[in-house]
Amino acid sequence: LSHPNPWHHGGALVRALMILASCGAFAFGGYALLNSGTAQAQDPAKEESHEHSELEESMEKIKAGVRKLRRSLKSAESDADSLTAIAGIQAAALAAKGESPRMTGRLPEADQAAFVVSYRKQMIELLQSMLTLESALLDGDREAASAAFDAMRGLEDPAHARFIQDW
Repeated sequence: LSHPNPWHHGGALVRALMILASCGAFAFGGYALLNSGTAQAQDPAKEESHEHSELEESMEKIKAGVRKLRRSLKSAESDADSLTAIAGIQAAALAAKGESPRMTGRLPEADQAAFVVSYRKQMIELLQSMLTLESALLDGDREAASAAFDAMRGLEDPAHARFIQDW
């Protein structure tokens, strides 16, 4: 008799393969964990760079989402696309809010905490503007949505001037 489940071959072979796969995953995970700890201990600059690359990646997602949003906001028929873009931008902004700008480490230690607080407040303001935009779209208020988008875009240059500096 044929069993309807193609993975059922008496079960022994499948169990053996599952155990082998689990062992391999465990071994690889342990290797990766040990190797990542070694890399960090050898080169703390790489750790800082990786940390900030997450921030930069989030910012790139925001930038791409804003470009999509700029196009989709032109038409009420694209409101679903706009709401999708806003959700992506919000997720990226939330991720970025938990990071610290690259230049934080270049500031005197006494100024770093206040700088990070200022950055987080700026990210909160950005998120609030995104929520205002989303609410306006959900209400079907295209004029308010346009104004909220402009306000959101207006936050970019002052924030970049304050939190991004190449020394």
